[in-house]
Amino acid sequence: MNPVISFLEARPRLGHLLALIAGVSLSLAFAPYELRVFAVLAPAALFLLWWDQAPGRAAWRGYLFGLGM
Repeated sequence: MNPVISFLEARPRLGHLLALIAGVSLSLAFAPYELRVFAVLAPAALFLLWWDQAPGRAAWRGYLFGLGM
């Protein structure tokens, strides 16, 4: 198992916070900032946060991502 993912499983609130931050960072990919690298990195971070999670936790993290977005 990936050590980063196992670290986040031990601390679920940190994963929730990272999902929210990834959602906020995705908005930086659009005007007026146009930091296009976040258009790839933010959804990739969300997919990593979803990796091997229970459906309820994955849904909550997806909600937080959308809320940040």
